[in-house]
Amino acid sequence: MAAQKLAQQAKKRFVPIVGYSYGTKTRSNRGLLRFYSELADEEFWAELTGDDEFYLKLIHGMDKLPERYLEEFNLAYQMAANRLVKEFTHSFCAEDGSIDWIKLVKFNSGT
Repeated sequence: MAAQKLAQQAKKRFVPIVGYSYGTKTRSNRGLLRFYSELADEEFWAELTGDDEFYLKLIHGMDKLPERYLEEFNLAYQMAANRLVKEFTHSFCAEDGSIDWIKLVKFNSGT
């Protein structure tokens, strides 16, 4: 609402939208009036890009692209997993490798 006021003061167009990049959104007129609209699926991508076919073009663009980065991704994923296991082991495991559940629960739920 603050952004809408700023836009009005600057004499600019402001159209607040909550967008769902995939799936569908059931429309409902129940409840309070909203100052924003909700768009999903094809409608969302068309509003965002001005291209009614963009949601289909996204899939075509992702067809072979992930294969190009798969090796790099797997390496980065393994490094992150190793880093997290190392940190977890250092912080929440006893010398014998068992999990110190009290320490873990205190970290997770303590104040």
